[in-house]
Amino acid sequence: KTEILAMLMDYKNKAFSDRELEREQERRINKELSFNPLSAAELKKIWSCEKLPDGTLTLTSYKGNDTEVTVPESIGKRKVTALSMRTFSPLSMGMRNKQVREELTRVTIPGSVTEIGDNVFYCCKKVTLCAPAGSCAERYARENNIPFEAVSE
Repeated sequence: KTEILAMLMDYKNKAFSDRELEREQERRINKELSFNPLSAAELKKIWSCEKLPDGTLTLTSYKGNDTEVTVPESIGKRKVTALSMRTFSPLSMGMRNKQVREELTRVTIPGSVTEIGDNVFYCCKKVTLCAPAGSCAERYARENNIPFEAVSE
């Protein structure tokens, strides 16, 4: 009886552990989807980026057509920590996006971005930066006289 009881307890503990592991994996997947509803492949169609020495990414250009843009917190497993000075520049966006650049109205920047290059929004006359209060994006907006709106992360 003791051996059978021990086997049943081991089985129950293993089954419980497997269920907990499945739930944790599901929570991680749902969290990642809520941060980035687009897949890494879709994000790479919209953004050009370079890997930094610390393994994070700097965005080098926006190739989308939206005038309200959300900078991704990560692309795949790599966190986005910087916006290059070319990210929204006329040269990197090309002529097809000239109107998008000029009419860019809102750019939401996650708290993971800790560096923004000089003159990133130079040609963006109507843009408002949205980011967590106290973030690098807020400091950048204030230093460059760009309208800023605090958002929760």
